[in-house]
Amino acid sequence: MNVRRFCIVAAAIAAVGFLSGCSAGQTRPTPSPTPKRSTPTPTPSATPLPTGPFAVAVTNRDRSGSTYHVLLIDTSGHVVARTTAKLPLIKPNQTVDPALVSASNTTAYFRNGDNDIMSLSPGGVTALVKSIPAGSQAILAFAVSADDTRIAVALINEAPPNNSSDIQFAGSTGHGYVEDLTDANNHVNLWSNTDADAIRLPVGWHRNDLVDQVGFNQCQGYNGYGACGGGAVSYHVIDGATGSRVATVCEGPTNPPSGTYDSVNPQGAPTAAGIACNESQGSQTTSAGHTSIYAADWLGREHSFITASNSSAVGIQVGGCYLSPDGIRMACTAYQGGAVTLLTPNGKTHSLGRKYNILGWVDPTHLLVDVDVTSLAMLNADTGEISPIPRAQADKVAMVSTLPGSL
Repeated sequence: MNVRRFCIVAAAIAAVGFLSGCSAGQTRPTPSPTPKRSTPTPTPSATPLPTGPFAVAVTNRDRSGSTYHVLLIDTSGHVVARTTAKLPLIKPNQTVDPALVSASNTTAYFRNGDNDIMSLSPGGVTALVKSIPAGSQAILAFAVSADDTRIAVALINEAPPNNSSDIQFAGSTGHGYVEDLTDANNHVNLWSNTDADAIRLPVGWHRNDLVDQVGFNQCQGYNGYGACGGGAVSYHVIDGATGSRVATVCEGPTNPPSGTYDSVNPQGAPTAAGIACNESQGSQTTSAGHTSIYAADWLGREHSFITASNSSAVGIQVGGCYLSPDGIRMACTAYQGGAVTLLTPNGKTHSLGRKYNILGWVDPTHLLVDVDVTSLAMLNADTGEISPIPRAQADKVAMVSTLPGSL
């Protein structure tokens, strides 16, 4: 073999081997990337809404100035929601002060100025629900149904005082109707009255029936709520679709037998069980007769709590009673000492030993009370313990309803 050719071939083979070796030396296994563990993006959890029941209260019960506050207070004494609203203007000759707030089973509704009805949820959200232009000219009262679908409205125009007439509210006019809450559909006129009959104010709903305050008492200490049965002379329950009367509640006879008297007055505030009533009846010429405190439910049935003869040396020792939502007892004020006193249907009383101004029952156990000018409190009627609620001008706070608010 030609030596020169051999060297060329060998050189070529060596070159191939050198290139192959270089290639092998540069090729390294590439590790597969380690998969990253995916971290889910945290989803912010929704803040749970406060759960009821709640006291629905308002400040500025004297209605001085231009604004008031609506408060939702739970049974532990926490204010879970609040808002500020404008007071409606005082109308000519106005003496009647309807409640500014109504409650369904889920929401509180309140007046904002003359015309607007607003809502307040337990979560603190407010919204405009309805405008009623007639509120600019008339005294307006309203009540929203438990299911938030219907609203009852009363519009009252009081006439100037007529000293020559023995008819209370002589010359006044009143008109009542119901319609859908968010619009004017399904409008039904319920009444159009004059004189004393003009004073009819919707205060709540019992199922599909409207609970209607009849008349207005200007009793001492009245503030538009609670005291003197909310100012009511009596209550009527009427069919919300036709206006026909279903029941008469806490109302004495128009014409008692000759020579006798029979006076019935609502006490406290309406609850789901009904209303507390005080009745005094007897002879106009002798001491014969008796006084009683009873509960009247929204079917007009009466349930006696305590009765005492007019000739009794002891008599009934409590008054200003508020019926509990389950109808089992009343929270009253003792005539001697002013302590909050519980009354049961067998006539027994139990003093809690403390003097508070009762504002209303929140549930069958808890009462909202006014302690003094700087504090409200949630009072446990079973134990007598209180949960203080610091509040400036607490003595100007009134409880309007509960939430849920069905009667």
